[in-house]
This record gives sequence, structure tokens and C-alpha cells, in this order.
Amino acid sequence: MSAIAEVTALQERVRGRLAERHPHERCGDLRTLPGGHSGLTYSITAGPVPYVVKAVPPGRRPVGRNDVLRQARILAALAGSPVPVPRVVAVDEHEPAWFAMEFVGGEAIEPVLDEHRLAPALCRRRMLALPDVLRALHATTTGAEAARPLDPAAELDRWSRTMRAVPPELRPGAEDLLTSLAARVPDGIPPVLTHGDFRLGNVLCQGERPAAVVDWEIWSYGDLRIDLAWFLLFCDHHNFPELGRPVPG
Repeated sequence: MSAIAEVTALQERVRGRLAERHPHERCGDLRTLPGGHSGLTYSITAGPVPYVVKAVPPGRRPVGRNDVLRQARILAALAGSPVPVPRVVAVDEHEPAWFAMEFVGGEAIEPVLDEHRLAPALCRRRMLALPDVLRALHATTTGAEAARPLDPAAELDRWSRTMRAVPPELRPGAEDLLTSLAARVPDGIPPVLTHGDFRLGNVLCQGERPAAVVDWEIWSYGDLRIDLAWFLLFCDHHNFPELGRPVPG
């Protein structure tokens, strides 16, 4: 099946499910939504109402970043919690699997790294608003099923495999770094629900208010310090030599 035919088939499946919610409205076409890196990400409308669709790429196994149903499960489990997330409106487990969620407007911008024109004071207020979201996430009990908790050693193993997937010539010094980290693994602490890549670039903001935490492809039950470390990494422009930019305050 050609790529066009595959998208057309997916589009008809999505339209059929959305028509159940909007029986008297015309559904639009699937349009690729830029910025998504897990599975395939599209936008679609049902009458005036916009939605986001995430689907497993045709021919791919629904594992890792392509396991969109796992993402849908955690979003559904977080519905109604203090953690702002898009609302899941439809899930289809037939291959290729997909789910649809509400479209949340806003900006997901990494102030120290992305090209942007945001006022520094607004960037600062967004950064200072996120710890409350992170606290709420780590305090939330969802009842969602999870794999075994990831302690610091398991996290290091996960990211070591990711590093070693890169050709050696593009990661000079990586093995020395991994060896040093392996010699200093901290003791574990009780696991909590973690996002895995928590930072402003993965939070849609409306003004200075966090409106939705997105990109849940590597959520787990694990060490809350992982989320805190990711957040702090992207708050300091010195961590990105020749690329980062300071945000006053």
C-alpha cells in the first residue's frame, strides 16, 4: 500500500470515530502536525472542533516511542488529576493503532535553546510555574499499569543503550562518561509517576500558564530526580555551548 493510501485509510477510520461524537459535522482531512517525534502526529477537525491524532507508523511495531496506545493509557489515567493533559476522545487498537485527543492551543518553547521572541520575564514566569506541575505529577496516583520501576541504574542502562546507538565517531568521550556514571549510581528512592522528558519544550503554555504536558512516550514509574534533572538541564544556557541563550532571572 502506498503512503498516500495508508494515510487515506487511517483518515477514514478516524473520521468514522469522530463522526460518532459529531454526527452532524463534516470531518476534515488529516494534516501532518509538525513537532511530533513519536509515531505519526496529525491534526484533524470535526466541524469547528480541532483534534490531534497519534498513530503507529504502518509496518512498525507498537513499541517504544511508537507505542501510542501506552501514551493514550497514561493520558486517560491522568484525566481529572491536577496534571494538565489533553483529553483522549477515541482509541483504536486495530493495526495500525491510533488515538485522538483534544487539541490544546499554546506554545511549547524551550527558551534557552529555541529561536523565539518571547519576553525574558515571560520565560522566567513559565519556568517558575513548572515546578508546581512537576510536584503534582509526582504526587499523582493513576492506577495505570506500569513495567517494573526504573531505579537510577536502570535509567543509566536505558540512556547508555541510546548513546551506543550513535556511531562512535559522533560521541567522543562517551564511554568514559558512561563508566564514570556507572561508578557513581545513587541509591534509589520510592518510585513515582515520571514523565521522563519534563521540560518547557514538552509543556504547552498559554501566556504564563502551563496548559498541557505533552510527549508522554517514555513515562514510567521511577526516580523523581530524573524529571527534576531534565527540567534543570534546560534552565541553564551553559549546558548548550554555542547554542544556549540566557534567560534573566
